[in-house]
Amino acid sequence: MSTSLSPSSRLKLARVLNLLTSPVDGEALATAHAAHRLLKDAGLYSFEQVIGAAPPAPASPAPPSRVAPAVRGILARLDEVSDELTDWEFSFVDSLRYQVAHGQVLTAKQLGKLEQIARARL
Repeated sequence: MSTSLSPSSRLKLARVLNLLTSPVDGEALATAHAAHRLLKDAGLYSFEQVIGAAPPAPASPAPPSRVAPAVRGILARLDEVSDELTDWEFSFVDSLRYQVAHGQVLTAKQLGKLEQIARARL
Protein backbone atom coordinates (compact mmCIF):
# COMPACT_ATOMS: atom_id res chain seq x y z
CA MET A 1 0.00 0.00 0.00
CA SER A 2 1.34 3.42 -0.92
CA THR A 3 1.82 6.13 1.70
CA SER A 4 1.31 9.12 -0.57
CA LEU A 5 -1.52 10.39 -2.73
CA SER A 6 -1.31 9.79 -6.45
CA PRO A 7 -2.13 12.73 -8.74
CA SER A 8 -5.58 11.26 -9.48
CA SER A 9 -6.23 10.74 -5.74
CA ARG A 10 -5.19 14.33 -5.05
CA LEU A 11 -7.69 15.51 -7.67
CA LYS A 12 -10.44 13.34 -6.15
CA LEU A 13 -9.60 14.62 -2.67
CA ALA A 14 -9.76 18.23 -3.85
CA ARG A 15 -13.16 17.59 -5.47
CA VAL A 16 -14.45 15.92 -2.31
CA LEU A 17 -13.17 18.63 0.03
CA ASN A 18 -14.99 21.28 -2.03
CA LEU A 19 -18.25 19.70 -0.87
CA LEU A 20 -17.47 20.06 2.87
CA THR A 21 -19.18 23.45 2.87
CA SER A 22 -22.55 21.96 1.92
CA PRO A 23 -25.44 23.34 3.95
CA VAL A 24 -26.86 19.80 4.05
CA ASP A 25 -25.41 18.08 7.12
CA GLY A 26 -25.65 14.57 5.65
CA GLU A 27 -23.83 15.60 2.50
CA ALA A 28 -21.05 17.29 4.48
CA LEU A 29 -20.69 14.17 6.65
CA ALA A 30 -20.58 11.90 3.59
CA THR A 31 -17.91 14.22 2.17
CA ALA A 32 -15.81 13.85 5.32
CA HIS A 33 -16.13 10.07 5.08
CA ALA A 34 -15.13 10.18 1.41
CA ALA A 35 -12.04 12.26 2.21
CA HIS A 36 -11.09 9.85 4.99
CA ARG A 37 -11.51 6.85 2.67
CA LEU A 38 -9.29 8.42 -0.01
CA LEU A 39 -6.57 9.05 2.57
CA LYS A 40 -6.92 5.58 4.11
CA ASP A 41 -6.75 3.92 0.67
CA ALA A 42 -3.45 5.74 0.14
CA GLY A 43 -2.16 4.39 3.46
CA LEU A 44 -2.59 7.74 5.21
CA TYR A 45 -4.56 7.23 8.40
CA SER A 46 -4.62 10.74 9.81
CA PHE A 47 -4.25 14.31 8.69
CA GLU A 48 -1.06 14.50 10.79
CA GLN A 49 0.37 11.71 8.65
CA VAL A 50 -0.60 13.56 5.46
CA ILE A 51 1.75 16.33 6.53
CA GLY A 52 4.35 13.81 7.72
CA ALA A 53 3.98 13.76 11.51
CA ALA A 54 2.40 10.41 12.50
CA PRO A 55 3.07 6.70 11.91
CA PRO A 56 0.42 4.57 10.17
CA ALA A 57 -2.29 3.07 12.36
CA PRO A 58 -2.94 -0.69 12.16
CA ALA A 59 -5.66 -1.64 9.70
CA SER A 60 -8.81 -3.25 11.02
CA PRO A 61 -10.64 -5.84 8.94
CA ALA A 62 -13.80 -4.67 7.20
CA PRO A 63 -17.03 -6.38 8.23
CA PRO A 64 -18.60 -8.80 5.77
CA SER A 65 -20.71 -7.08 3.15
CA ARG A 66 -24.44 -7.63 2.72
CA VAL A 67 -24.57 -5.92 -0.69
CA ALA A 68 -25.33 -7.71 -3.94
CA PRO A 69 -22.35 -8.30 -6.25
CA ALA A 70 -24.16 -6.34 -8.98
CA VAL A 71 -24.12 -3.21 -6.82
CA ARG A 72 -20.41 -3.67 -6.15
CA GLY A 73 -19.86 -4.04 -9.89
CA ILE A 74 -21.70 -0.79 -10.61
CA LEU A 75 -19.67 1.03 -7.95
CA ALA A 76 -16.43 -0.34 -9.40
CA ARG A 77 -17.38 0.69 -12.95
CA LEU A 78 -18.38 4.16 -11.78
CA ASP A 79 -15.00 4.46 -10.05
CA GLU A 80 -13.36 3.85 -13.43
CA VAL A 81 -15.24 6.82 -14.92
CA SER A 82 -15.06 9.04 -11.82
CA ASP A 83 -13.64 11.92 -13.87
CA GLU A 84 -16.95 12.06 -15.76
CA LEU A 85 -19.08 12.33 -12.60
CA THR A 86 -20.27 15.64 -11.22
CA ASP A 87 -18.89 16.58 -7.80
CA TRP A 88 -22.21 15.61 -6.19
CA GLU A 89 -22.33 12.26 -8.04
CA PHE A 90 -18.73 11.54 -7.09
CA SER A 91 -19.39 12.25 -3.41
CA PHE A 92 -22.63 10.22 -3.44
CA VAL A 93 -21.02 7.19 -5.11
CA ASP A 94 -18.05 7.41 -2.78
CA SER A 95 -20.35 7.52 0.26
CA LEU A 96 -22.13 4.40 -1.02
CA ARG A 97 -18.78 2.68 -1.51
CA TYR A 98 -17.88 3.58 2.08
CA GLN A 99 -21.19 2.21 3.38
CA VAL A 100 -20.75 -1.03 1.43
CA ALA A 101 -17.18 -1.44 2.71
CA HIS A 102 -18.46 -1.10 6.28
CA GLY A 103 -21.26 -3.64 5.91
CA GLN A 104 -24.13 -1.17 5.83
CA VAL A 105 -27.27 -1.93 3.84
CA LEU A 106 -28.17 0.61 1.15
CA THR A 107 -31.70 1.99 1.09
CA ALA A 108 -34.07 1.63 -1.86
CA LYS A 109 -33.73 5.37 -2.48
CA GLN A 110 -29.92 5.12 -2.57
CA LEU A 111 -30.08 2.14 -4.95
CA GLY A 112 -32.49 4.03 -7.21
CA LYS A 113 -30.20 7.05 -7.40
CA LEU A 114 -27.20 4.78 -8.03
CA GLU A 115 -29.06 3.13 -10.90
CA GLN A 116 -29.95 6.56 -12.32
CA ILE A 117 -26.29 7.67 -12.21
CA ALA A 118 -25.14 4.38 -13.75
CA ARG A 119 -27.59 4.72 -16.65
CA ALA A 120 -26.37 8.24 -17.35
CA ARG A 121 -22.63 7.57 -17.00
CA LEU A 122 -21.99 3.95 -18.05
